Order: sequence, then structure tokens, then C-alpha cells
Amino acid sequence: MAVPLFDGLRARFANWILRGTTMSHNNINRKPKSLVALARMYYDGDHVIYLTDRQRTFIDLHSGSVDLKFIFNHCATVVDALVERLAVTAIKVEIENVNNEIIEKIIWGWWEKNRLNAMQTETHRTAIVDGESFILTAWNNDKERPEYFLHPAFVSKDGGGDNYGMWMVYENDDIFREPEYAVKQWSIIVGNEEVVRRTFYYPNRIEKYFLDKKDGWVPFRGDAEIETDDNGNFILDDNGDPVLIWPIPWVLSDGTPIGIPVAHFKNPRRTTELKKLITVQDALNKCWLDIIAAADATGFRMLVILGFIPTSDGKEPEADGSNLLIMTPGQVLSTQKKPQDVSVSAIAPASIASLLDLEERTVFRIATLSGTPISRFSAGGGALLPRAETIRALEGTLIGRVEERQTLFGDGWEDLMRVSISMGVVFGGLLIEDTDLILKTMWRSPYVADVDRELKRAEQKAALGFIPMKLILEELGLSPQEVLDVIESEEYKAAIVRLTTSNTKPVISPVSSAIESDVVKEL
Repeated sequence: MAVPLFDGLRARFANWILRGTTMSHNNINRKPKSLVALARMYYDGDHVIYLTDRQRTFIDLHSGSVDLKFIFNHCATVVDALVERLAVTAIKVEIENVNNEIIEKIIWGWWEKNRLNAMQTETHRTAIVDGESFILTAWNNDKERPEYFLHPAFVSKDGGGDNYGMWMVYENDDIFREPEYAVKQWSIIVGNEEVVRRTFYYPNRIEKYFLDKKDGWVPFRGDAEIETDDNGNFILDDNGDPVLIWPIPWVLSDGTPIGIPVAHFKNPRRTTELKKLITVQDALNKCWLDIIAAADATGFRMLVILGFIPTSDGKEPEADGSNLLIMTPGQVLSTQKKPQDVSVSAIAPASIASLLDLEERTVFRIATLSGTPISRFSAGGGALLPRAETIRALEGTLIGRVEERQTLFGDGWEDLMRVSISMGVVFGGLLIEDTDLILKTMWRSPYVADVDRELKRAEQKAALGFIPMKLILEELGLSPQEVLDVIESEEYKAAIVRLTTSNTKPVISPVSSAIESDVVKEL
């Protein structure tokens, strides 16, 4: 049994005097991740651009009041093309001698109560932009379920970040091994001072620290609990001070580690998806500034006047040029000079077609470099329109990239739910003997939906007679609860009755009836 020493924020710092030995992780100093900070900026449209004074007069109108810049942000296009096709539909349990459906229902209940359908989108987007993202799991005793907190990759202030985030440590930095521990670092303001906190999450314990200006990283015991004996009495040390529990034990009743309560979502090589696109995006921004400059300078017909200088008041030009005539559409020029003393000619506007061609080719390079279908950019036309085989190749490349991330991110969701189940056993009274479950993340198909084709495939599978209807409906993208609702629907039950009472071998299974049920129509 453990009892909190104090309540309230004051107690968190009152107990700092109860310091222990200096932490053994003083050699951990995260390198500045300037690339991560830069990728976040470019995804958000905060690009580095340089405008001429003339351009600022008409395309930099809002920089003083709101943060708006003239850009064509295709970094977001590339990232969103991946994120939109990444959607978890279920977490399956694949073990024997366990009521899988009950566990799956518990897991999906946690999923829906924590609104993970929304969080998963931001989790995937953060991992793709940063190169990795993290979800920290904590148990809510009042709600009797786990809660999930999304964290970005840690970026120091030196690297353009805010000293907030998480990272995961692996043996020899090998992400294919079991992680050794996770770290969260953040800052809080106490009085007028910034206090830096750091928490280590091990499989079997949790260690909390704060950064002391004199002693470096020191154990933080401000929210520690007092150790008690079997009778519930506080245990005191030789000086009569309470013995605080530090580090926090993180084990099952038999001593088995609960596991690191942090799920790691890794983009390939833990690198931002935008690494090879940022400089090309810079080139695209420059291209558009050149187009605008060319159109502004030579895109309109210009007059060449010899013999007089037009002024707004008909007088000789002022020294500062304040009365020079500014040409506008429908402007009339007149002079009292003789025709033989005056010459007026026109320079035709220059074509900007070559610059527009360069812009389209730059966009096409972004598409091919990133493996994103050109249709996502609404670019290309005429001679630049990709051939059919090029379009199919880019679509296939995107599908491959999505499937690669389904594997990598799926590991994260499975780790998240596996540790949630262990925490449910410890804190929530779940009666599950084997918490080392084999889980499988189910994803919505990355292909563009073709409803007729998908239904036809589902009916063909059902017609074989040995594929469970539950599996077929899951492949159509229905969640566990939606599958249950369909199977229990009156339309589905009626279809089963018709088939079982028919004397002829059915050619089509009850898939159509299930899909046509009111339950599915509302999805």
C-alpha cells in the first residue's frame, strides 16, 4: 500500500530537499534535431522566401496582422496523401485458449472512449513529418480505463524546438530490438524560473528527475508516495523522515514487468518524409516568385515615348518624379508638340510560358521524388501530362509506401494495446492470465475505394462456404462493433434462414443482405 505524501502543486517542490543520488544518465544529451523543426515548419507552410520590395506591396499584405506567406505548399500535399490512406479499423487478438472476441471488444472500447480514430490521424501525421511520434499510456482510476497522450519527437531549443517531447532508446540504436527505455522531457515554470523535468520509462520501473543548476539531473520525489509496512503504517528512516518510493515499481503481482508504457511510431529510418523535398519546395517557391516578377514587369504592353515625358499635371517632371504619369487601362496621352517631334511605340508583353513550364516540371519532380500521384497536385497538362503507365506507377508507389507504414505503425498500435492490457490487469482488475498477447492491427485498404468491386470480391469469398462472415466483413473495413451489429441485424439473420432452408445450393452468400442492412447504411 502507498499513500501520497502531500496534495497539491506545492508538495511537488517541497520534497525536493529529499534528494537522492545524482542520476546515472548524465551522459544523455539529445542532439539538436534542426531537421525535425524545419520539417514541421515546411509542413505548416512556414517556408523561407525572399520578396522584392515591389512584390511586398501586393503579396505580403497580411504579415503584420496574421502569419500568412505566399507559397504553394506541396510538402503538406505529400504528407497528407499518406495520412489519408492510413486508418486502423480493428486490433485483432491471435492466441489460443482465450476468448478473443471479449478481449477485442475491451480493446476497441478503449479505442473509442479515447477517440483514437481522431488521434490516429495526428499520430501518423506527426510520425511522417517528424520521423517518429509517441503515445504515453496512463491509467485513469476514476474512469477505470487507460488514457493516451500523443507526444512529438523531442527537439531542443538549440535545434529550433521547445525542449518538449519524447525519445526511445534501443540497444545499439537498433530499432528492430526491444526498446530499453523511453524518455519524456519538458519544462514548467515555478515562480519566475524554468524547471526542466525528465522521466524515464523502463519495462519494470519509472524514474523521475529534474535539472538542478548545481547538481545536474537529480531524482524528483515531489509526487512520490510513502512506503508502508504490512499494517499500513508509514516507514521512517533513521532520521525519522518518511521513506519515499523511488523509483516507481512497474510490475505485475508476480514481479513480471508491465512494460514500457510508451508506444513508438516510426517512419522509415526514423526520418522525416520531407527530407528530400524541402529544397525542391524552395525551388518551387522561387519559381513562382519569378513568374510573378516576370508577369509584373513584362506581362503587359509597355509604351516607348520619345519627345516628351507624360506627367499627371501637364507640367515638366519634378526632380523627385512625384508628378510622373502612372499608366492605367484607357489612359489618354496628349501633347502640344508637333507630330514630327514625337514618337510613341509599344513593346508587346513577353511570354511567361517557359516559366510556367518550369513550374509544372518542378511539381512533377516533387511527385516523382515522393512517389505521390500527380493528380494530388492538380498539375500537368498538354505535353506535360503523364502517360497512363506513369500515373499507374505513381499510384503503385504510393500504395507501397502506405503498406510499409502500416507495418511500422501497426507495431506501435499493438505495443500500445499490449501494455494497456497489462495495466488493466494491475490497476483495473482484468482477469487475463497471459498478458503477452499476439496482436494484429487491421487497416482499411490503401486502394481507392471501388465499392462494387469490393462487394463482388466479398460475395465470391462467401460463396466458397468456408470463410467466416466475420472475417469478410472486417476486410470490408467494418470495426469489431460494426461487424457485431451487422451479424445481429434482422436482415442478416433473415438471409441465413433463407439459405439454410433452401434446397438449392446458394450461389451468393448473405453478404449483400448484410451490406444492405440498416446498420451498414448508417455507417
